[in-house]
Amino acid sequence: MRQRTMASLHGNARNEAGFDSTRSSAIQGEFMSTRAHAELSAIRPVMALAIRYLVPAASALLAMNAMGYAMNGMAALAVLVAMAIFLATSGGVDVADVERHEHRYMYAAASSAMKALEMSIVVGVMIMIVDRSGGAFWAGLRFAEIHIPAMLLMGLASIWCSLQPPVRRPPSRVAVVGINDSSLQFVGKMLSDPFLSLEFVGFFEDREAERLPPAHGHRPVSTIRGMGSYLARNPVEHVFVSLPSAGEYRMQQVMDELLNSSASVHYLHDFAAFKPIHESMAWVSDVPVHTVIGRPDIELSGLLKRGFDIAASVIALVLLSPLLAAVALLVKLESPGPALFRQVRYGEDGKPFSIYKFRSMTTAACASTEVRQATQGDARVTRLGRFLRKSSIDELPQLLNILRGDMSLVGPRPHAVPHNEHYRTLIRGYMLRHKVKPGLTGWAQIHDLRGETETLEKMAHRVQFDLDYLRQWSLALDVYIVFCTFRQVFKGV
Repeated sequence: MRQRTMASLHGNARNEAGFDSTRSSAIQGEFMSTRAHAELSAIRPVMALAIRYLVPAASALLAMNAMGYAMNGMAALAVLVAMAIFLATSGGVDVADVERHEHRYMYAAASSAMKALEMSIVVGVMIMIVDRSGGAFWAGLRFAEIHIPAMLLMGLASIWCSLQPPVRRPPSRVAVVGINDSSLQFVGKMLSDPFLSLEFVGFFEDREAERLPPAHGHRPVSTIRGMGSYLARNPVEHVFVSLPSAGEYRMQQVMDELLNSSASVHYLHDFAAFKPIHESMAWVSDVPVHTVIGRPDIELSGLLKRGFDIAASVIALVLLSPLLAAVALLVKLESPGPALFRQVRYGEDGKPFSIYKFRSMTTAACASTEVRQATQGDARVTRLGRFLRKSSIDELPQLLNILRGDMSLVGPRPHAVPHNEHYRTLIRGYMLRHKVKPGLTGWAQIHDLRGETETLEKMAHRVQFDLDYLRQWSLALDVYIVFCTFRQVFKGV
């Protein structure tokens, strides 16, 4: 996903939420549907399949060969069966998923590591089932030690090679219906995206030039009414329709023209109205239902996320226990009062819970019923507290909240209850942040939207990123966010 700078989100029109309506439409084009992106991908389908299936198989065979001395015939057979099960049900890195993110190789690394870990767990369990000797566990661990880095390196190398000119997919011809700020930004992103292979033909537009925004050299190649004739003479593979305010009759005209061509048609949603969250089509009692706001972490994905949270929080609490004890002692020594600070926050589905933090303010400030965000140079913050806040160490006790199930390692950051009640009436879609558990870190935080939100505009930006996290959630994205968080914390300290 392309980095969204603050400047790209500015505009003049204001909606009822109290911030620029054009900001929401600025996100348009960030996430093309998986199918559309797969069809325009610069990586050939055969290479995408190789990355998803051959890479994990090859890295697993490499691990088997390296540790063959530790495995008998039955264990080797168990590994092959486990590999077949894993590849049939999941496979490795999904290229279409990687392509939707800005730091593609970092996301691919996170996805590779998680997929390799899943496969290693399956293999380890199979080895322990067939090999009852005392060395079965260590054989499975040895497999993981070789397989995970092998799959990581092979996956990244395969993606890089797939994007080189000799093996890139030939470009697809693309056209866009409608010239507006959103479609111009969308075209700009497509043309600058190295993971896409396309030839932009031009725009279809009926309006006169003086009524159009500056198109930066892109001139309409035909009117919308003349699309059918133009496409008959100049075939294109993909047409993106960007008519946010078009009514039913107008859209029917557009579709009538496009139905006379063989182009795939994609509609760019009017994101100024609302961008769907986990949009899907399903049948309920034989009635087709279009879901526009759905939960991202249901069924198996939710269980995997919870398992990841438990494992990560336990490991972190064990490794960080000396640091946590030292910080608690320093907090007690600097000022009287408890080392931990508790405050009620809203969690999943808006249910309240008590969040834990190291106390970074004076006891009097913590005891006050007034909930006010800390600002730069705030007199209520202690000297130690300033360092704890800057380094985010004050948030580490929330590992206990994660272990309890109140929070997740990654998710929208929980806000104080009074802030929730205030902003829910001002920012459209604000309460949708609570469709998942709040997180210790999040998508907004790695995009420098952490800490003080002294203006409505800043909070609106943060909420937009929180909702984007819901729209694109995956376990690999959680790992990616954790990687980015470590990098951000070390840079900040």
